Amino acid sequence: MKTLRIRLVLGFASLALIVLRLAYWWLGNLSHELFGTALFALAIVHNVFNRR
Repeated sequence: MKTLRIRLVLGFASLALIVLRLAYWWLGNLSHELFGTALFALAIVHNVFNRR
């Protein structure tokens, strides 16, 4: 049950970061870069968490 909760949190966090990255014109370049970097780090965490 705990791993399902972690997977759901990671999934929703990545979805939120994707939406925030697409808001480039509203948020500006700096936030676009920061959210993109966070999404890249989250992709690495996802790969580490789901390796088998």
